[in-house]
Amino acid sequence: YDRASDVIVTVGTPPYQLHVLDPMNRVDGEVSLAYAPTCVAVAPGGGFAAVGHDGYISYVNLDTRVVEEVYEVSCDVFDLILPGNGWVYAVPAIDQWERVRCIQLATGEEFLQTGSYIRAGTRVKLHPSGDYFYGADNGLSPSDIEKYDIRDGVAVYLYDSPYHGDYVFGGDLWISDDGLRILARSGNAFRASESVAED
Repeated sequence: YDRASDVIVTVGTPPYQLHVLDPMNRVDGEVSLAYAPTCVAVAPGGGFAAVGHDGYISYVNLDTRVVEEVYEVSCDVFDLILPGNGWVYAVPAIDQWERVRCIQLATGEEFLQTGSYIRAGTRVKLHPSGDYFYGADNGLSPSDIEKYDIRDGVAVYLYDSPYHGDYVFGGDLWISDDGLRILARSGNAFRASESVAED
């Protein structure tokens, strides 16, 4: 959802397209994509979206409805975030233990997230501060969530939750607008904090 423009951004196949849906005016703007899309993320300030593909990321200007750049990435993109800090972060879909791909938009250069490995197929969500993102793993039991620091560009794995099977996460999460609550797909709610002891 692009709050700045009050539109919904989706991707679909076939054909390979990004859709900018304006429900109030009943308008569907279309952007053709060169590859099959796997996921989409919108920048917090609106105006731009990133689309994941197998081996590529498309950077789309939502105002002009143009693909401005296509970046090569060394994975089949399962999920991604576009935090508005000059980077896009992509999670691999396969190969079990992996690292987040960090693409610098200005250069197209790829870096690997540092710290612990993550599970391929992790769902990620940007924290409203823009300084961090959280990920919910899939395919592991018990399920868990992790936190990553992106203040210096390349993502750094910080830590996972203090729970190990005490609460179900369910493979996806959403963060409240004030950044204080993490809502898991399981229906459980958790606290987000700058303090490790309270996060």
